[in-house]
Amino acid sequence: MSAGALEASGSGVPEFMSWDDLQELPDDIAAEIELWDRRVVWNRRGPLEHQRFAVRMRNALESNARRAMRDRSGEPGEPPCWQVEVETNVFFKTDKSSFLTPDFLIRRCLPRGADTTAADVLLVGEVLSGSDTPKRREWTEDRYAEAGI
Repeated sequence: MSAGALEASGSGVPEFMSWDDLQELPDDIAAEIELWDRRVVWNRRGPLEHQRFAVRMRNALESNARRAMRDRSGEPGEPPCWQVEVETNVFFKTDKSSFLTPDFLIRRCLPRGADTTAADVLLVGEVLSGSDTPKRREWTEDRYAEAGI
């Protein structure tokens, strides 16, 4: 999105910003922004049905992940540890200048409060909404694929 388009949206958000700049924005605006190489990428939240489906997917994935971890607990070696989350930032760079926020994900277990990096993530999922365009979906899929997700 160009700086002019951002200004026209009335948000007053610059076209490029750092993670620290993003943290200074009001929560309702910051929640709709992802960063890619410091460029602002708008990620509008879907309607109630969108949120409901994402939570149901998360719950189903978590149930299956717990079952798989339990079933493997008797096998030799350390059993896997997976966490299933919704709307969690996935950081692609250590300076947090590139991150996406999938609707749900499976990641390796991390300590409470730890940032989720692309290397921690096993699976991501996006619930499609009317505002999703084929170009945006392809761009997002490419970013995850480049990171090996």
